[in-house]
Amino acid sequence: MVKIDPVEKSVENRFLSTLNKIPESHWKGATFEWHYSLNPLGIYHGLGPHGRYDDKNDIVKLRNTPQLQRRTIVHEIGHRVYNKVLTPAEREKWEKASVNEAPRMRQWGIEYFLPEELFAELYADMFLPKTSLVSLGRLESSTQTVFREIVKSHEQNLSTY
Repeated sequence: MVKIDPVEKSVENRFLSTLNKIPESHWKGATFEWHYSLNPLGIYHGLGPHGRYDDKNDIVKLRNTPQLQRRTIVHEIGHRVYNKVLTPAEREKWEKASVNEAPRMRQWGIEYFLPEELFAELYADMFLPKTSLVSLGRLESSTQTVFREIVKSHEQNLSTY
């Protein structure tokens, strides 16, 4: 059972109906935190504009707004799957396969490679097609193959893509 802190009924209903679309093993045991306000930069305790997964403490942090999107919930659980379900070997294989396609971020003159972000988007697309920022069909065939292999290795927990 998921503990729901006081949130608007519409947010709670959207959250629970979204969890029903995802294998329970992907979110069971995680803590879900709701944050009510953000500073002007859109950050609150390490929370982006919509949500964030804290892999060290196994916490999915979500912004508590009526506009909370299902895609955000599934995307953040995708980060949890990347960190808690995939093996280190699978993460390494994914990093190598997605090196040309994963997003990059430049901060203070340093470029960061974000393969986990691409995985979380593909995960969201798997459960909520046409709502995420990227779809598997738009990636190089070698990257598609690796994603499908990883998904297939966990097929009792992941839907087939």
